[in-house]
Amino acid sequence: MDRELIAYLDGRFASLVKLVDDHSQSLQAEMQALRVDMNRGFERVEAATRRNTQPMRH
Repeated sequence: MDRELIAYLDGRFASLVKLVDDHSQSLQAEMQALRVDMNRGFERVEAATRRNTQPMRH
């Protein structure tokens, strides 16, 4: 292959690597935020379940 083609392909691959890396980081951040939101929801459900299942005191 000639050097121009190799340089072009190197640039394209570098661009693809950056694109994948950027999207990977973004996806990881979104998944972490979703995990936090889900945990908060589970905590609310657990608290409501505890409140609603406590024996009544007379």
